[in-house]
Amino acid sequence: PNKFNPDRWMDENFEPKKNSFFMFGGGLRLCPGRKLAKIELVCLMALLFRKYEIDLADVNTPIKTSGSLMILSIDLLVEVRLKN
Repeated sequence: PNKFNPDRWMDENFEPKKNSFFMFGGGLRLCPGRKLAKIELVCLMALLFRKYEIDLADVNTPIKTSGSLMILSIDLLVEVRLKN
């Protein structure tokens, strides 16, 4: 009881609902900071690709995807190396 255990709320049989997570909401409750967050994401991606070389771990393995509204990659393994 005196120890923090974040897994105590996890249900072993939990299955997330497809398309149930929208980062910035929608409709009247749209996130007011979404444009700033998108700009920050673009800057972060530019920094990552400038400093690191990112390749598929195995180029012969087919890429598995799912989703209809947003296409998600499943088990996409990459290698990240610092650029010279």
